Amino acid sequence: LIIFSTDNGGPADFFNRNMASNWPLRGMKRTLFEGGVRAVGAIAGAGINRKGDILDGLVHVADFLPSIISSLGGNVKDLGNQDGDGIDVWAYLSGASDSSPRNEILHEAHPEGSTDGNGNALRMGIYKIVLRSGSQWSTGSRVESNDGWYGGPGSSDPHYEGAYTLPTGAKTQPWSVH
Repeated sequence: LIIFSTDNGGPADFFNRNMASNWPLRGMKRTLFEGGVRAVGAIAGAGINRKGDILDGLVHVADFLPSIISSLGGNVKDLGNQDGDGIDVWAYLSGASDSSPRNEILHEAHPEGSTDGNGNALRMGIYKIVLRSGSQWSTGSRVESNDGWYGGPGSSDPHYEGAYTLPTGAKTQPWSVH
């Protein structure tokens, strides 16, 4: 079984001197928006019956261990492990099911009042709430055209009022729901 997976979205806005495109998703590496946390991957090998399929259901990297063990006929608890963050999504990955059993992902969480990281984010189904509270939250763009970092569809202008922008006239926003 071979699994290729990235760990985050691309580093846009010259992050680490790189430029990536996460369009049409908002955000980039080290943000809690989909452009920062949604990643691409590929899986192939024995038991995978999805040749050429594109899956858009929720799967977390923590799901790989319980899923691989399940593919071998076991259960992660057989290893003496406690329940963890991962769940068995083997039926979805292999093609036995058309939907992922996972319906939520906790992207980042910190105690109330903490300024660590980027903030807090929880995705449930098609909705996500993001609390911009961390010290590492991006405070602005370094380039004029950065592929949808702020602007609406087809725009990267931070002053454009569109689906990916702050409200007109706003410089910051403490939260957003997607």
